[in-house]
Amino acid sequence: AEAIRLASEAQLTETQEQVALRLTDAYFNLTRAARRAAILSEGLAENRELVDSISRRVNQEVSPRADLVLAQSRTAQLEQDLV
Repeated sequence: AEAIRLASEAQLTETQEQVALRLTDAYFNLTRAARRAAILSEGLAENRELVDSISRRVNQEVSPRADLVLAQSRTAQLEQDLV
């Protein structure tokens, strides 16, 4: 009976450790995803400002249209990364 009790306690301890590990992993993954989303959002806002600036420069014929297309492409990629 004592051996069964000790085995049960060991199994319970192992299960508790597995749950704690899964919880830690889930928290880490959530924190990492939230930080990544914040960084991407910041980059997206900056890229949108850049697109506006380049657009004005293209309209004034100071910058080539290719610069605008590239900036728009990068903005679209950041938008996709946020999805």
